[in-house]
Amino acid sequence: MRRSPKYSSEVQLSRFQWLFAHRAPHSAVPHIWYYSPETKRFIRLFRPLPLSVQRTLTAIDSIPLSSLSFTDWMTPRPQPLPPAFWERWLERKKQWRRTFPLYPNQTVRRICADFYQAGIVPSLFPTEAGWPVPRGYLWETAPFIWQTYVLLFLLGKTGRPATAASLFQWLDDKIRTGRLVPRRLPLVGRDTYREAVGEYLHWLSLLGYLRREEGGRLHLVKPLSFPSTVDQMIHQDAALLDQIRQTSALSRYWSSLEFGGVEKMSRKQEKMNGMVNNNSCIDYLYKEE
Repeated sequence: MRRSPKYSSEVQLSRFQWLFAHRAPHSAVPHIWYYSPETKRFIRLFRPLPLSVQRTLTAIDSIPLSSLSFTDWMTPRPQPLPPAFWERWLERKKQWRRTFPLYPNQTVRRICADFYQAGIVPSLFPTEAGWPVPRGYLWETAPFIWQTYVLLFLLGKTGRPATAASLFQWLDDKIRTGRLVPRRLPLVGRDTYREAVGEYLHWLSLLGYLRREEGGRLHLVKPLSFPSTVDQMIHQDAALLDQIRQTSALSRYWSSLEFGGVEKMSRKQEKMNGMVNNNSCIDYLYKEE
């Protein structure tokens, strides 16, 4: 683990280190343990919210070896998000817009081609993409990329019915071609990237962008925001964050990011785990409204 010299809550984790992420019993919050022989302290990373394949924002706690108890190890207390979390997240969104198209490896070129084909300049992806969701750690791909692909699918279905099954088939195709990469976490349980997608769709519905119709069809009912300048980008991101804070229906989303209602979210996850394979997790999420 390497901590950012500028932002103490931002760390760099390799794929190998991510394999040690796990959840305590009755907890929806993944965490990773480290031990420092120099300081004789255990270090815990709580609620990792990835920014990219390796960069992650997280809450960090440490316990001296001499005072570590069995309870601390088995049922660690959730830690709140860092005070500057949202400020840092919006800063990273600006960095995504500025730097993503500048490093065109084969995968980036394919992603940019998909964006351009849909009429989206890669650096000006929709304001509604690139936001944290509680189970976003199930993706290696940066949030703005996989969420933009979800929005591209919905935009392509304007005026036509879209279903969760067809959305997951679309995303599975992007995974097969290497455009999207889910994160494999063997110690977290049976969770897959579909839980993160379900949370994002539910988030869109609570903000009024998405409507579920009879038969489980999904319909985009509110125009997305496409910034055309840096000033617009900053303004729209800040405005949407204010809307998230002020939308009472999003209190569960907000509290789950802030580690509230952990046990409740865990019970909900158990139900979703049994349904996600037949693409009905979206139906369950809508029943929670």
